[in-house]
Amino acid sequence: MWITLNGPRVLTKPEDDLISAAMIDLAESAFAEISDREQPFYDHANTRNASERRDGTGVTWFDQWEPEQRLWLLEHLYQALTIESIPPPNRSAMFEATFEAIFSVITEKVMGSSLQAGMESTNSIQWQELLSSAFLSQSSSKNLNSFLREDTIDFPALAQFIQNSVVGPTCYEQAEMFRDGPPDTLNRFLQSKGLPEGYLSEIPPLPSDRETQLRVNRLKDLLDRPKDL
Repeated sequence: MWITLNGPRVLTKPEDDLISAAMIDLAESAFAEISDREQPFYDHANTRNASERRDGTGVTWFDQWEPEQRLWLLEHLYQALTIESIPPPNRSAMFEATFEAIFSVITEKVMGSSLQAGMESTNSIQWQELLSSAFLSQSSSKNLNSFLREDTIDFPALAQFIQNSVVGPTCYEQAEMFRDGPPDTLNRFLQSKGLPEGYLSEIPPLPSDRETQLRVNRLKDLLDRPKDL
């Protein structure tokens, strides 16, 4: 269960399709990083997606963690978003940043990093369809026309709207500005936003190799992916 702007709920099916597709991208990058460490240098070229996303998502609060920690974040976030019996976690910078990293991937994909002859790639069109379906699933009264800009849908704005609808505006960057100042100032900011005292201090654990392998398998099951990724 996740606390959204409209109360606690789990993702709709189209929201799940969109978010899990981006999570697969992030998880595969973490899988590749772990594989890279375990293989000789000359085998790296054979590692699936080994060269992907080495520069991260641009969300420092997510990119800073080891791949095992990022997998922990993805698993726990996805469970909270999709399983009704799991209570909503306390708001924390690490989960909000993970959600922002997911939508960073979505925005990158939907804009179509590879364009051919000025035409949108098939892949980017598929992501646009995922975004549109997720938006329409949030309410039957919603209309995509509100995102039209010169007869073209502003997909980055649409992605931001969907993100805010599920997680709300993130606060971790604002809170970070107060981290090195007087503790009372940070506490007042957290209280003004209704955030828990440990909002900035919670960090993902660094699991053992065995725990990580179990997590990899669970995450692949959750995301319904083949085990040979």
